Amino acid sequence: MAQDSREDAKVQELIKEFKSLTTQPALRQWEKSHREEIRKGAVYIKLKFDEHWQHIMGESYLVQVTEIDFSRLQMQKSIPGRIDPKGNNYKTERIFTKIEWKKNVTITGRGVAREEWITYELRGDHTLGRARVMDTRCKPERLIDYLGETEAEKILKLPKKDVKGIIEGIELPIMVEGHWEVLFGGKGSKFDKDDVEIQWEGQCIQAQRQVPVILPGKYIEVLDNARYPVFMKVSDQPRKIVGWVQHFPFTTMREATKEEYDTMKAEGTRVTKMLRVAEETG
Repeated sequence: MAQDSREDAKVQELIKEFKSLTTQPALRQWEKSHREEIRKGAVYIKLKFDEHWQHIMGESYLVQVTEIDFSRLQMQKSIPGRIDPKGNNYKTERIFTKIEWKKNVTITGRGVAREEWITYELRGDHTLGRARVMDTRCKPERLIDYLGETEAEKILKLPKKDVKGIIEGIELPIMVEGHWEVLFGGKGSKFDKDDVEIQWEGQCIQAQRQVPVILPGKYIEVLDNARYPVFMKVSDQPRKIVGWVQHFPFTTMREATKEEYDTMKAEGTRVTKMLRVAEETG
């Protein structure tokens, strides 16, 4: 009959050795030199080390496996021109065939202190979906970025009384906020919430883990910047940043459309409301 690994003297000696380490630098250094021993060791050793690691580091040592459809992921990687959100500043190109614009004038102060602030609302129709808002507070100098010099000059030279209009018969490539399907990993520790909560300028989105979800570029930018440093200190040297860890690790699966996002968001809101009503009514 095989001996229980928990009763093995060498196993107990190893556990006693790493449990005597009570500082993060010491534990990291020990893990680095014993990594292979932990990897090949008994499950009991792995669990005990993970338990001690969580106690000292505040996070799990063992990484959860995310159930990803690798065949689908490989297919997405092989698509020519697959867009990386960060690489394109979280925007994507759309071909607009019609653009509606409206000029808004805000006046502040009186007399010599009087100032006018002009902004433009832009929305339009593109070839891949219904009408969408392009910008709600576009400054005059940025009109060229959206519409190109020719169309922007036409609007800027109009009389003051002309405060809205339509540009038709065009095929104008414009960079707008993109949407991507992403897949979040499982919980990294017992302190993590079941769902991922992402906030952008006071607006919060709740997304499930290990289920494909569609997010606008602004929320993906928040995720890319939500990270914390990993420090290492050896002997008498100042501690150094040796890496960065994302708070919410995710995989970008594919580019999606705003219509897909709106549909998924509406369904998520409906389900959340149903659950809240069920909780309130008991």
